[in-house]
Amino acid sequence: MDLVTVPRNALIPAIGNLSLTDLRMMHHWSTATWDKLTIGPENSKVLLNHVTSLAFESDFLLNCILGISSLHKEHLLPDSQAQKNQTAIYRVKALNGFREALARISLDSLNWEAALIMAILIIILCSKDYDRGEVEDELSIIKWLVLYRGVSSIISMKSYTEVLATGVHPIFRCELVPLTITPATPRSLLRLVENIDILDPDFECRSSYCGMLNALSTLYGSLKQNGLCDDLFIRTITLASHGSQQFCVVSREKRPRPLIILAHLLIFIKLISNRLWWLKGMSDKEITAIARIVGPEWLSYLEVPIAATKTTDKAEIVKLLMS
Repeated sequence: MDLVTVPRNALIPAIGNLSLTDLRMMHHWSTATWDKLTIGPENSKVLLNHVTSLAFESDFLLNCILGISSLHKEHLLPDSQAQKNQTAIYRVKALNGFREALARISLDSLNWEAALIMAILIIILCSKDYDRGEVEDELSIIKWLVLYRGVSSIISMKSYTEVLATGVHPIFRCELVPLTITPATPRSLLRLVENIDILDPDFECRSSYCGMLNALSTLYGSLKQNGLCDDLFIRTITLASHGSQQFCVVSREKRPRPLIILAHLLIFIKLISNRLWWLKGMSDKEITAIARIVGPEWLSYLEVPIAATKTTDKAEIVKLLMS
C-alpha cells in the first residue's frame, strides 16, 4: 500500500491562525482534494506534503489551496451558494496576496518556490468560472494563456534549471515520453494560417500562430504514438504555456484564428477531462462559445471541434482527431 503522511510539523505552528472554516477546508484538502488535481502519484505527493508545508509560510499560497479545496467542495455541492461565496473569498485573498508578494519576492527564499507553485495552482483556482455567467465574456482557455505567461515570468526570475532543483519540480514537466514520430498538424489548421492575406491584420501574427500549431501537433503525435496515457495528459495541460505574448494578446482580442486553434486544444482537454473534476464541462461550453464568437464564415474550420461536443465516447473523439 502506498501511504503518505500530512506534514504535521508544518501544520501545528500555523493552526492557531486558521478559522473553523479554514480548518474544514484544510481537512478537505488533505483528505479529498490533493490527489484529484493532477495525474501521477509523484505530483500528488508534492501537493500534499511539500506544497502544504510551503503554504504555511506564505499566506497567498495558503489561501490558494484553501480556495481550491472550497472549489472542489463546490463541485461536489453545486447548489450551495454559501460554498460559492466562500470560494470567491479565498480566490480574492489569494490573488491580492500574490500580487503583493510578487512586488517583494526574494529569489533566495522559499517565497520564490511558493510563487512558482502558486502560479500553476491559480490556473485551477480561476479555471472553473465557466460554470458562471456568459462563457463568451472570458473564456477559461484564454485565462490559461494569460496565467501561463505568469508562470513563465516567475521562472525567468531564475531559470528552468533552478526549477528542477525545487521540491515542486515534478509538476513542471511538459512531457513524460519523448516523441519518436514526426508530429502532424490537421490540414484545415495549416490552411487557416497559410491563407492569410498580406493586408490581413493577422499577417504579422503568422509566426505566433505557427508556433502554437507546432506545439499542438505534439498532442496529435502523442495520441498517435502512445494513445490515451499520462503523457498526453501532461502535454495537454501544459500546452497553453507555449503561447507567445502576441498569441495571448490576439486571443484576448477574440480574433477567429487563435480561437479556432484553441478550439482544437479543447478537444484534447475533453478527451482527458474525465480524470479531473476541474476540467469537466469546460470543453463543450467553450467550443460552443467560440463557434458563436467567430461566426458562420469560420465554421468550416470548426467542424471537428463542434463534432467533438456531440459525443462523450472517447473512441469517437480519438477517431475525429485522427481523421
